[in-house]
Amino acid sequence: MYPIIQMSIFVARPTPFLDRFFQRIAALTYPKDRIHLITHCPVRGQKKYVDTFLQKHASQYRSVEELDGDKYYQLNSGFTLATTKCLEKEECWYFFLVESTAQFTEPEAIERLVSTNRGIVAPMMRRRGLYWSTFWGAVHANGSYERSDDYFDIVEGRKIGLWNVPLVGTTWLASRWALMQIRGAENEENYLYSSIASAAVSKNIFMHVDNRFDYGYLTNPNSFTLDHLHNDLWQIFDNPLDWEEIYI
Repeated sequence: MYPIIQMSIFVARPTPFLDRFFQRIAALTYPKDRIHLITHCPVRGQKKYVDTFLQKHASQYRSVEELDGDKYYQLNSGFTLATTKCLEKEECWYFFLVESTAQFTEPEAIERLVSTNRGIVAPMMRRRGLYWSTFWGAVHANGSYERSDDYFDIVEGRKIGLWNVPLVGTTWLASRWALMQIRGAENEENYLYSSIASAAVSKNIFMHVDNRFDYGYLTNPNSFTLDHLHNDLWQIFDNPLDWEEIYI
């Protein structure tokens, strides 16, 4: 039996290759009738991608709800409401957070994350050709997050496993129990994921990253704007592999 989850999709900033992102979300094999779907898109210029996805697939999900992007225009406020929606449903056993830069190429990603049976677990995903990833491996003496000694080995797959880490971000799965422990933490600090990490430490909740499977990769949104007719076409430098796969 597949536990019921809530998948919360956040388009928190202009994001390249968003149509591809939603195609891959639709291709995830976890039964859609076991998924409560939440979408949050305060980026008006990209709302059309959310609308197209919902027009095609909304009827397949257990429930669908769109958060008001004008009212909840920050990731933190959207996250707060989304977690509340999950905890209001007694049948919601997992909260799956997905930012729009997470491109899942592994169709069984949700099944694999659920099977870890961890309080909070993130798939190891990175920007292609770079070392920006979904986790930090260590905490500096001054309290900031940094790369651990084995960070590059984990990112590059020289070490394979399920790793205890101090911070995960961009996309992760939390059990209902873990979500209840960290709820409200996002109001304490400006950066959502460091707030959650601090709350997890205070509640003795271990965060993990899983690099046993190739879950996919992260797109780089840093230079992406909505100023052009075909915005993805301008991503040849920051997202060259996506650009080549689509345009060549």
